[in-house]
Amino acid sequence: MITILMTMIVIFLLYYVYKYLNELENVECAIRYRKDIETLKIQEMFLIILNVFTLLVSIFDIKITEKLSLWVMILLFMFNMIFLLVFIINVYKLYNKMPKNCDKFNKYPRYILYVQSLVYLIAVLLMSKIMLLNFILYKR
Repeated sequence: MITILMTMIVIFLLYYVYKYLNELENVECAIRYRKDIETLKIQEMFLIILNVFTLLVSIFDIKITEKLSLWVMILLFMFNMIFLLVFIINVYKLYNKMPKNCDKFNKYPRYILYVQSLVYLIAVLLMSKIMLLNFILYKR
């Protein structure tokens, strides 16, 4: 149940950040950084799709076999961790590139990128804990 709730929160944050990046892309002071913003938008869209898939697997308890299901979840976890790291690096790079006098970027929504990274990290860690418990239970 906690995995479903965390995944839904992450999907909401991803959508909110995607919407913010769409608005930021058209701001005059951010035009030079359109490529970086576009990269983040693509990553956001991919994360939304990945989390919707994870949500569907969790809601419908999709299992082919117990061992295969465990390996699918482990692969999803590893992929999420790698993608999270790449996303955090790209957010950090964009933050350092943007001019400090860009009003649209320096308002509160900028921090949602950091909040999203933190919530996503917590969700991935919770999923890893659940997967570890499942792995221990399947071994018995």
